[in-house]
Amino acid sequence: MNKRNMHNIKQLLLSVSLTMTMTVTACGTTAPTRFYTLSNTYQSAPSPTSYKTIDLRPVKVPERFKRPQIVLNSATSPQLILLENERWGAMFDDELHDAIYSELTHLVAPTQKAYQVNVTLQQLQVIKGQSVQADFSWKVQSLNTISSDVKADATLCQFDTQQMIGNSVDAVVQGMQKVVTQLSNKIAQHIKTLDTGTAPDCEP
Repeated sequence: MNKRNMHNIKQLLLSVSLTMTMTVTACGTTAPTRFYTLSNTYQSAPSPTSYKTIDLRPVKVPERFKRPQIVLNSATSPQLILLENERWGAMFDDELHDAIYSELTHLVAPTQKAYQVNVTLQQLQVIKGQSVQADFSWKVQSLNTISSDVKADATLCQFDTQQMIGNSVDAVVQGMQKVVTQLSNKIAQHIKTLDTGTAPDCEP
């Protein structure tokens, strides 16, 4: 093998080595994935009897939110922004269910009856540095009524809210936690009113 061929082989090996080094370096600098929860984790565990009071069904959300990535709206276009490295601890609809359920079990003391709660997220717009806007509806029914032959109509209630947020993902999550707290307070008051035997005062 002549010197020219040897030189070409060395150059090729050097090129491959540099490429591999750059690839490893690039992989090593990939941003880590951060996970968030909608639940207020500082809350103490609820009374075991409160679990028997509320049957929160799976929360319905638009298809675009049935994913673990945090979804933002663009402030200047209809574009949706998926944050691949900023995720919920579970699928968003599951996170929403668990957060609402956690709040309700702390807000509602054991009642005379057990209640089934159905919650739907109708609209959600999250613009970082601006606001979280959410539109929910819900129904509450006594489990005794549901199991009877004659099923009574449940009042459909609505709740719209807007929370101003800062220009960070942490601020987005905190804003959404406040939305969950507000919604849960509304539903809890609904349950407490029903338990007294009076009609709930909520917006149809």
